[in-house]
Amino acid sequence: MRRMEERQTYDVLRDVGFTHYGTHVMVKRHLYTRRWGRALEKEKAAFIAENVEIIRDLSFQCLIDDPETMTARLTGLIWRDRSEPPAVEYTIVRAVVKNIAEVFDWDKKERQVVTDRIKKYRIYEEKVAQIRWTALNIPTYLRMKGLLSPRNI
Repeated sequence: MRRMEERQTYDVLRDVGFTHYGTHVMVKRHLYTRRWGRALEKEKAAFIAENVEIIRDLSFQCLIDDPETMTARLTGLIWRDRSEPPAVEYTIVRAVVKNIAEVFDWDKKERQVVTDRIKKYRIYEEKVAQIRWTALNIPTYLRMKGLLSPRNI
């Protein structure tokens, strides 16, 4: 069975330095179809499965009932120096937060506090992805690889 072109394109974007979330954002903005939606779901599940140990370790290190304290600890562990990128991707941060929220059965208000506090990771990855998409001229690169027809852009 032939692998979907969307998943091959996903691999190419990851190979040139896009994070999972960065790939997700650029695909939604520039290439999205229903097939892409399914491909992104499968790739996210595979990415989380590959990083389950990191997610588990960070979850244990940040296992605190208070949402603000938990996000402060998480930030301290993964993004101390703001001149450097975070140590882990936003998708991993999101999975850690989800694990902890499930353990403590946080309500909507507490989950919103955490979502607001980790927003900086999402914004950072969106910004980096957009810069990369433009600087690396990704549409042309994908056409050269035979993964995108000129009429798709």
